[in-house]
Amino acid sequence: MRRRFLRRLGLARDAGDRGAILVIALIVITVVAVVTGLVLTRGDGSLRATVALRTVAGSTYAADAAAQVVLNGLRTGYWDTSDDDASVVPPADWRFNNELSDGCFGYDSADVVSEDDALLLPDLYPPPKATGEAWTSAFVTCEPEDATGAQGTARHVTNANSPGDAIIMLGNDAGETGLYNFNKVLSVRGGIRVNSTIDAKGTIRVNDANVWARGQSCTNITLSSSTTANYTKNCGTGTGPSDPNYPSDLTSIPPWRPVPACPAGGAYVEFQPGYYDDVKALSDLTTSCNKILWFRTGTYYFDFHNRSSNGDPLYESAVVPPSDAGTNVWAIGNRKVIGGELAGGGTPTAATPIPGACENPIDNATSHGVQFVFGGDSSIYFDSDTKAELCATYRTDRAPIVVYGLKNDNGQGANPSLSTLAGASGALVPTAVPTVAGTGSDPATFAPLTAEVLRDQGNGVATWTRQGAGDNGNETRTITVGGFAPPAEIPRGAVLKAARLLVRHKAASGANGFPASTVTITPTAPGSTALPAVTLSKPTSLTSQTIDLETDQTAVYDALARSVHDRGYTGATVAFTATANRNQSVQLDHLRLELEYYVPKLRGPATIPTNCVTTIGSGCYLINTHKKSEVYLQGTTYVPLGRIYLEVANTDFQVFRWGVIARSLYANLNGAYKETGALIELPDNTPGMGINGTLVQLKVYVCRVSATCSDDPDRLALKVRAQIWDKDGDPATSADREVTILSWSHQR
Repeated sequence: MRRRFLRRLGLARDAGDRGAILVIALIVITVVAVVTGLVLTRGDGSLRATVALRTVAGSTYAADAAAQVVLNGLRTGYWDTSDDDASVVPPADWRFNNELSDGCFGYDSADVVSEDDALLLPDLYPPPKATGEAWTSAFVTCEPEDATGAQGTARHVTNANSPGDAIIMLGNDAGETGLYNFNKVLSVRGGIRVNSTIDAKGTIRVNDANVWARGQSCTNITLSSSTTANYTKNCGTGTGPSDPNYPSDLTSIPPWRPVPACPAGGAYVEFQPGYYDDVKALSDLTTSCNKILWFRTGTYYFDFHNRSSNGDPLYESAVVPPSDAGTNVWAIGNRKVIGGELAGGGTPTAATPIPGACENPIDNATSHGVQFVFGGDSSIYFDSDTKAELCATYRTDRAPIVVYGLKNDNGQGANPSLSTLAGASGALVPTAVPTVAGTGSDPATFAPLTAEVLRDQGNGVATWTRQGAGDNGNETRTITVGGFAPPAEIPRGAVLKAARLLVRHKAASGANGFPASTVTITPTAPGSTALPAVTLSKPTSLTSQTIDLETDQTAVYDALARSVHDRGYTGATVAFTATANRNQSVQLDHLRLELEYYVPKLRGPATIPTNCVTTIGSGCYLINTHKKSEVYLQGTTYVPLGRIYLEVANTDFQVFRWGVIARSLYANLNGAYKETGALIELPDNTPGMGINGTLVQLKVYVCRVSATCSDDPDRLALKVRAQIWDKDGDPATSADREVTILSWSHQR
């Protein structure tokens, strides 16, 4: 039984094996088909996704390209002429800065202003080569934001025209304290940065700013804040403040000016911008003339030459006498002083208030004021009972500097070179046709007589021989000849250092009992007068005579030096006068004039061998105020090599507004002084961007496979917000225009 069962079982297995092969084949085919279908399905989906992604990328690239094209056009000044009337002529040097009636891309109509704030960019982006599709176009709309650009409010105070701190002391000498407050509370609005030490025997109160000093001590310095900001004191760490190296308003020395006379009537004495070199004349006027001292708008250069003991090569007593105190300190005493145009216009009167007299750059961006520039070792002292207000001219790109102390670099450090007009090729000689006049009845006169004869030795000799007939007695002949011009005009303010007259002549024979010949020089500059006559020797044969006017003819030299200084020198007329009796002869071979002089230029204190401005310890103060004076400096004070003495008593006023930069500052607050406000302050930066920055919002629409495009909302691909920054505020200059991206958002 068992075997039979097993045989049946085996027969059944053989039959099942034959059917299983077909089943397995069907299963394999089915699986392969399913897998192949799945693979093909996913491949088709990936292909479709790739195509879609490529389309999205192309639109994104097209949108980016369109935005970049438009932003560059806004920067450089693109005017869209595609939809303009024929009458529209794009203005020269036009660039968009949000002027009223201007669009981002100009305007479309000349008679009816129509802003052009949209730009079509056809066929901007190419399709994939394999598709054969048309190009992609874009349409961009530009919307300027209100109150920006030309429609914005000017930023009056910015980082570009602010020193950054109220007090910056640059000196770093161990023998000098950078900032010293001797007594009472010195209130400062703005930061303090000192390159050396701070010594606060009286409290220094700093409002809304930080304090930094290289020295170790910040004792007796308090900080206060009108906001929640945390301000700090840092002493004994880091490096010192850097010199901002502000330029002055001068690039060369301005025209020389005489000190004006005190008028008999009127309320004021008027000063004109220019170069002043006589501290004695200036101090005499500003301490004795009972008038308002009004300095008109412009730049004043003060370089005094009255100090004989400091080794100044420009000192010349014949030009400017020694000062009473033997210094170059300009004193102003018991006077009202106004620098700059008056607030509201007009001229000063006794009722003109100080402060508030002049246009203040802190309050007025159109102010036109003064800049006092001090060179050499010149300085200023506001004496007792002086009330002074000096207003600077407003600047956008640098601090409005009201007092400027020249330094020793930037080409300002050297003294001028001595100019010498002497010798065979340099001496001044006659060039005009000479004339002759005389007294008496003798018809004889000088011959031959030409400019060439009188110019050089060897060109002939002009001879006058009296005849034996005629009147008995002396007769005179005067040769007058012009010329004696320098190669270039010697300007007013020049300092004469030497003058020599060269004459080759012969006096009348046996003329010891007769008057000697004379030479009279008359400069030709307007306003000049004849100098005193020079008396010659009495040689009996042709003799060359050199007269050193400075040592031998002092009166002549002093008059010539003053004439050159006050009027300049363009040439001269020279008169040679001779005397002869009957049968006597006089000869003149040549006349020549030699000059040595300086033409002043801008120079710093180090040009003076023993200057007091840069002397540590015992030197002078470049700015010095008496305790009973009131001085308002409306602008930045920049005297990086000088020190300042500020004395305040029985009054309260702001001395330095818009900051002070100096070597060192000494404050002495005493008497009845009470702190009611900052004596030194820095105005806050004006909020906003001002007229320099224009904000625009761009919307970029992309139209695939189309030669045109529009602002269809369904086509919006990109939004951009950007700032167009014009550094100088003048859209006509494109080189300084920049674009800053504030946001760049692709739309999905």
